[in-house]
Amino acid sequence: MGPTIAHTDTLVDRYLAAWNATDAAERRALIAATRTEAATYVDPVARAARPW
Repeated sequence: MGPTIAHTDTLVDRYLAAWNATDAAERRALIAATRTEAATYVDPVARAARPW
């Protein structure tokens, strides 16, 4: 079973909060709460995988 809407909303909220965080420790905590060890990041110009 895939992620629920509420779970997806939480992930999106954390992702956006991480981009907007001005405190490095807060940003690291938000990133840690959002990603998994197997996560990859893909956008139109970049792809990133572990290690971060």
